[in-house]
Amino acid sequence: MSTHARNTLRRALPPLLLAAAGAWLLVGCIYVPTFNTVVSGKDVSPRVGGERSKRPLRVGGATRSDVVRVLGEPKLVSNDGLRVAYPWTVMKAVMVSICFPALPHQETRALVLTFDERDTLVSYEITHEGWGLRLDPTPGAPELPWDFYNPNGGEAPPTTRPAAAT
Repeated sequence: MSTHARNTLRRALPPLLLAAAGAWLLVGCIYVPTFNTVVSGKDVSPRVGGERSKRPLRVGGATRSDVVRVLGEPKLVSNDGLRVAYPWTVMKAVMVSICFPALPHQETRALVLTFDERDTLVSYEITHEGWGLRLDPTPGAPELPWDFYNPNGGEAPPTTRPAAAT
């Protein structure tokens, strides 16, 4: 780097830092992304793919026993047993403020797998809790079909409810 470029950078840095500090004071908080770091559970979604993917579990080819062998026992199962879900929680960002302590912005997600009557994987989707940024640091439950229950005891999280009639 030339001397002229270094001098220009030295002159520009203080005003840029002042502008950033001023923006922080005006806004009240800064959203610092953490790039969806997994904080609880396990993100098993990279192991499932479409019919032509190279992932270990593929739609149309994997069976329920393949899924359990690769991903383990599901955390949630639908009442009819045709769908299973594997939830996990990610840290999306941290909100840093001058008025209150730093707040984590977390989101709960779930990989929902659907099987046919022959126990063949027919589809998959990733759901999330469906909430935008909020000041409550505790993530909610992912939005799942209403008929899921926890096979290890208890009902599904309270946000898994029937969809409103249209």
